[in-house]
Amino acid sequence: MPKMDGMELLGKAAELGKETQQFIMISAHGNIDTAVDATKKGSL
Repeated sequence: MPKMDGMELLGKAAELGKETQQFIMISAHGNIDTAVDATKKGSL
């Protein structure tokens, strides 16, 4: 994505509150720490 990465998108969505949709994150560059952080921010 040209302006932000997926983790930034999850953070912005979390700021919007409960009405946001759930996310499924797929990455070729992930690790355990990133996966835990993404799950805490609402990804499945």
